Amino acid sequence: MSQDWEVYYQNSAGNWVLDTSFYRPQQNIEETQLSTMQKFKMADGSNGYMFPEYKYVIEPLIFFWINTTALFREQLAGYIHNGTKIKIVTHNAETYEGYFLDYKRVWFVGQASQFDIAVTFERTA
Repeated sequence: MSQDWEVYYQNSAGNWVLDTSFYRPQQNIEETQLSTMQKFKMADGSNGYMFPEYKYVIEPLIFFWINTTALFREQLAGYIHNGTKIKIVTHNAETYEGYFLDYKRVWFVGQASQFDIAVTFERTA
């Protein structure tokens, strides 16, 4: 596996600083946008629709890595513990900005040091 996702953090001046590189996650990444439109019944039985000021919301991304290193797990946990805003630039130049919200580590019983992790990434831009 090559580490081909660049990761930047936002410093106190608001500038992006290259921090590290990540491996690509080993599970599909679903990008979901949900409409905020509300549907209701009109007096005549037909459907009416209301569109709020914000027309949609972008759901968080879930990243999953298999058999991770301790250093990699510490980096991810550090972003959460410090509330660090990060920018990820993928291998095909897609950019995700936001925060890691949660970190789930799975230790496989009977495996001395094999850990899979899943993290939730909330996009802000």
